[in-house]
Amino acid sequence: FPVTIWLGNGFGVNPIGYEKIKSYFDLYNITPQEWEVRLLKLLDNVALKHYAEEAKKQSKNKSSKK
Repeated sequence: FPVTIWLGNGFGVNPIGYEKIKSYFDLYNITPQEWEVRLLKLLDNVALKHYAEEAKKQSKNKSSKK
């Protein structure tokens, strides 16, 4: 199944909301188990944390080159 991991608002990435998760499952006519939704939210949080850490590193690199 194709999945877009990050949903941006122009100011960076945002967590995947429950409404987006529900829409995805509805689109593919899937009834998710509770643990599957919790796992998606957990993985999303891990991805967001990684993205934030990488953005912070890039910001430090840009400011140190000035």
